[in-house]
Amino acid sequence: MAEPLPPARNRAPRPLQAGLDAVLRRLGAAPVASIVQIVDAWPSLVGPEIAERCHPRRLEAETLFVAAEEPSLVSHLAWQESALLDAVRTLLDDDQPTRLDVTVQHPS
Repeated sequence: MAEPLPPARNRAPRPLQAGLDAVLRRLGAAPVASIVQIVDAWPSLVGPEIAERCHPRRLEAETLFVAAEEPSLVSHLAWQESALLDAVRTLLDDDQPTRLDVTVQHPS
């Protein structure tokens, strides 16, 4: 039989995002707000045509992971890595990516 839960402490409930952010930090990932900021700004960061064919996936351990639809986009983003990371660092307050990891992931 399962152990009973410990008694609840008399604390006000925390917002779900705060708990999720704490879990993400322990896993080495950036808070939800950081990736949302990147996703929202993505078309202005890489241009609307490129943004339609590649998408940021996660920000983890100072690496921004991006999925691209074709190999030519991997090369294109590699050439733009320094400028793109500078723009992302300007956008974010705390999370400072220093590396871009772009992989081909065909749309499903």
